[in-house]
Amino acid sequence: MRMNDPSSPAGDGTAAWPATLENAQWAPAIEQFCQATGLTACIYDASGKRVAGPLYCTPLSALLVGAGLWSPAGPADRAEAELVQEVLHTREPLSRQLYGSLRVDALPLLVGARPVGAVLYGWVFDHFSDPVECERLGRALGIAGHTLWSTSRLQQPTSASRFEVAGTLLKTLATQNLNQLSALSAMRELARMRDEFLLGVSHELRTPLQSLRLRIDQLLRTQLDDPENIRRLLLAMKRSVDAEAKLVEDLLEASQTLSGKLTVELEPLRLAAMVAEAIEASEPAAHAKGITLTSSIPPAFHGEVLGDASRLRQVLWNLLINALKFTPEGGRVTLRVSESPAGVELAVSDTGIGIPREVLGQIFEPFAQGSLTRSQRKGGLGLGLAIARHVVELHGGTISVASEGPGTGATFTVRLPVRARAGAAWRAP
Repeated sequence: MRMNDPSSPAGDGTAAWPATLENAQWAPAIEQFCQATGLTACIYDASGKRVAGPLYCTPLSALLVGAGLWSPAGPADRAEAELVQEVLHTREPLSRQLYGSLRVDALPLLVGARPVGAVLYGWVFDHFSDPVECERLGRALGIAGHTLWSTSRLQQPTSASRFEVAGTLLKTLATQNLNQLSALSAMRELARMRDEFLLGVSHELRTPLQSLRLRIDQLLRTQLDDPENIRRLLLAMKRSVDAEAKLVEDLLEASQTLSGKLTVELEPLRLAAMVAEAIEASEPAAHAKGITLTSSIPPAFHGEVLGDASRLRQVLWNLLINALKFTPEGGRVTLRVSESPAGVELAVSDTGIGIPREVLGQIFEPFAQGSLTRSQRKGGLGLGLAIARHVVELHGGTISVASEGPGTGATFTVRLPVRARAGAAWRAP
């Protein structure tokens, strides 16, 4: 079995593959395919660049490769470049008779509907050749006709049915490998987000501890007959301890969320009172930044749900604090409540920094880069939205986010069914 570097047709080796076409995963499978079928194969990435091949194992293939067909701007290089562009565009398999004699088929490599590359295979006769045909083909390829004839006559033509079987086999190999590579890529992304999360956790836990240590040192140096200064230092220490406790609480709740052990205690709740409490609790933070904080509740609103008061209060608090955190001074944050036959809707809108559209779908995921980056800019672990989503879902509701992009603000909307579920304590499945 031979494998040529695409950058040097005469040399052995492989090129660097893109993340979705890793050589270590693909090379053994394509080698086995070429050995089983007697065909020559090349693999291309989504940009149309040849990243591996030609892979070959027959004397005819060796003759074509040795003649420099796959050298830059060589006959095979030019012909395959056109086929690759076509198959990446159509995303459908295709077959061509190149130079009137050699058959080459192309298979797109798809992840979902997205093309990530293509495999071209063939470069064989699909019929019995003759000296005249080989002489004509040799002139087109820069190979002596008699050499081409003496080599090709020793190799059985590859019929249309054999090409069909080869295409089915290659498609199966491609599907299996792409699925494995997609899973591997997802695992690597999760590991990357985990590492970034742990880095953020370390930073966030260290900050209040350092502050607490500083206040203790100051307290030790303070005269005991200065109660006002002692009180000031103790209050600063309490704030540091409270911040540390909140971080630990978020971590514990995130663990319960991920393990499915987070529970809610359901009871009839009137949301109007809860909204008023959330607004009142958020007003000091809004006042400190000069942000206008308002609520909008219909006069005749009597929305009642079966819910866990502390958990839903936590969701509202988290959404309001996030909105205030990412809204610049002088901005606005609004909590709107509405009711319909389907249920109750609570929407928190801000005029803040907004969210890039490409991360909207990840914003509620634990360790997601979108929410983690947004939170790390202002502190926090980036777990609040993941916990909020889980709590809302435990109540039979949904939570969503909308933003037109950076600088346009964001709106988080919670939808809860009226008297969602009956019962006492219950656990997410």
